[in-house]
Amino acid sequence: MDGYIWNNSNSKPTITSTLITIPMDPGTVPDTIYVRVCESASQETTSTCSSGTQYVTVTAAVPSVSSLSPPTMTAGSGTQTLTIYGSNFVAGNEVQVEYTGSGGWINALNNPPTIVTSGQMTIPINPGSVPDTIYVRVCESASQETTSTCSSGTQYATVQ
Repeated sequence: MDGYIWNNSNSKPTITSTLITIPMDPGTVPDTIYVRVCESASQETTSTCSSGTQYVTVTAAVPSVSSLSPPTMTAGSGTQTLTIYGSNFVAGNEVQVEYTGSGGWINALNNPPTIVTSGQMTIPINPGSVPDTIYVRVCESASQETTSTCSSGTQYATVQ
């Protein structure tokens, strides 16, 4: 547990003889939250608290992309703002693109995107100078870029 900072809960626990229940907001990004119980707020030392080896694993909802705007971009026109619509968008998400010659999914150059709402984000995209199709997906984070942590990647913008 070295390197961790213990914080007191802002909520009052419900206590029975065998169970302690407390509401918590785990946040919006994948994480591990370690939990310990101390004798009191004034007794928070290694000898007066439980070990802190128990934890809650936080998983983020996988982003989903339903549409892009504009659906068509003009080749050679420079950087344009791409609006991505979907669900489960949060700070820390990363946009990836795939196009002819990209060799697979690559990070869009202007990450992180701007999260407008949980269902809308924007990111500047340069569509290049030749006609192509740019496939777009949104991943949970820069460290979570797998098929199970990214949107389907079936949404695309056509470059004309």
